[in-house]
Amino acid sequence: MLIGPAPDTFEKDYAPMKKVVAILLDESGSMSANATATVGAVNEMIRNFRTGPDAAEITLFLTRFDSTKLDTKNWPAAEAPDLTDYRPGAATPLLDAMGRTLTHVAQIATVGDKVAFIVQTDGFENASVEYTKEAVAGLVEARKKDGWDFTFLGADFDAFDANAAGTSMGMSGLRSSGYASASVGATMNVMAQSTRSYFSGGRDANAPLTQAELDAMAAPTTGPIPPVKMQTPQTPTPPAGPQKTKRTQSHWPSPA
Repeated sequence: MLIGPAPDTFEKDYAPMKKVVAILLDESGSMSANATATVGAVNEMIRNFRTGPDAAEITLFLTRFDSTKLDTKNWPAAEAPDLTDYRPGAATPLLDAMGRTLTHVAQIATVGDKVAFIVQTDGFENASVEYTKEAVAGLVEARKKDGWDFTFLGADFDAFDANAAGTSMGMSGLRSSGYASASVGATMNVMAQSTRSYFSGGRDANAPLTQAELDAMAAPTTGPIPPVKMQTPQTPTPPAGPQKTKRTQSHWPSPA
């Protein structure tokens, strides 16, 4: 288990934001059994926003976490690449991942931005060292007042467990749902459509999932999930000549 805060990495070059999709993706060891389906489903959601008519207005954040890392990357949606290096391992510091990601995005978003915050996990909290449920719930409630939209998705959770997990962190129980691993693709498609409805004003922030959405999330994913070639990490060789320095920050603020 990690002792002390997990190392964080995130990029800090942002386009002006109007609409934000922040996906918090569990990359702990228990996700291994469904890694291929999860990657395919997340990539379908990324492609949905990347190719949509409002792609120029959307900033996409993807945060992957386990007890050894918390890594966030961000892009204008039109430039967001597919996820190719998903490698589950270690434990599940869900509260720390929530707290740090919320704090990070809140420091960058401005008043009036529409922020859709989607949590996808298959396990319960078991490794956080910084944030409590109460602290995370306070952050969520503050962002709700700014109009942020929160959804909790628990892979292979039953309805009761998903509701309890979501509400314990301040999210609406009516936007906290379990889904079968076999339905991960359908679930992420529903989330993409639901997020677009929130962005366009078709539904209010934190409105309950509809029965039609829940039914669609319960359906097995149909059709093949596009194959994903996982990349092998390599140490890059710096090119010769002067280089532009990308701004980075190595540690997120701890809770007050």
